[in-house]
Amino acid sequence: MAYSGDSLVVETPTRLAVATALRSSASRMTVGPHMLALNAGSSTLKFSLFSLDASTTCVLSGVVDRIGSAHSTISVTSGAAHEGKSLAISAPDHVAALHEVLRCVSATNIKMDAVGHRIVHGGERYRAAQRVDAPMCEELRRIIDLDREHLPSALAMIEAITVAFPE
Repeated sequence: MAYSGDSLVVETPTRLAVATALRSSASRMTVGPHMLALNAGSSTLKFSLFSLDASTTCVLSGVVDRIGSAHSTISVTSGAAHEGKSLAISAPDHVAALHEVLRCVSATNIKMDAVGHRIVHGGERYRAAQRVDAPMCEELRRIIDLDREHLPSALAMIEAITVAFPE
């Protein structure tokens, strides 16, 4: 998977410094397949990029805070060094926050092989981890009233991932 991002985003010196630090730290951890794990809260998006080698190493992790406010931030920790990078971003919704996360992952030059997303409520039908498909999304839309705070943003992010990574 590859992500080119939104061409209208201006790369600020801070954003470039974060990208350089992420690329440097992650370059030592590019062996094996990689999976991005997502966990959306009502106003946050937590994420981790894992190398799925024998030890399942976390290469990159972070959180987008205050989604929907004028004061959204993304905080990123990369590699074993645990150096933290944080910057102000525009994240009016979870999809915009997801695009910021994908920019961070892209800055590592690591190819993602899979994306996983924790869904708060799958109703009676979906109680275990499984591959997302059209029938699952239809069912989640049908039961959206069970969790109006989380399911709409989760579905929007699933659709955005599907568009960004059609394979």
